[in-house]
Amino acid sequence: MVALSDPKRERLRFESFILEEFQTGRCTARVQFGWEGGVIYAGEAEGIRTMEGELRAAAHATLQALGAATNGSLNLELVGVKAVRVFDTWVIIAAARGESNGEAVRLTGSFTCEEDGEVAKGAVMALMNATNRVLTIES
Repeated sequence: MVALSDPKRERLRFESFILEEFQTGRCTARVQFGWEGGVIYAGEAEGIRTMEGELRAAAHATLQALGAATNGSLNLELVGVKAVRVFDTWVIIAAARGESNGEAVRLTGSFTCEEDGEVAKGAVMALMNATNRVLTIES
């Protein structure tokens, strides 16, 4: 568990997500998280322009931004990210594993998409939901 918290136990905030799709069949996911005082942590990753490729790119960009936010003290690797159609809506499930201060961590999170077009963003939110239980940043 990452003990990077002040007594308030503040959390990172989602700021933005951009998914660029290219005619070459590739995509780029960019994610930004914010912290009090205007500090921004960003991540970027490329993938294949399919639902699975976009999910993975979004997840890798998220892990990159989380790594920046913890100054490398939390090293996470993506186990997987899946989009599941349940009751006429998309549910994104993400899992990551890694190490924090010598302790093994395995985290899972989910996010229910309100609209079909936000499935890739759902990967970002699912990983944030997975990590927000253990991740807080010193202010």
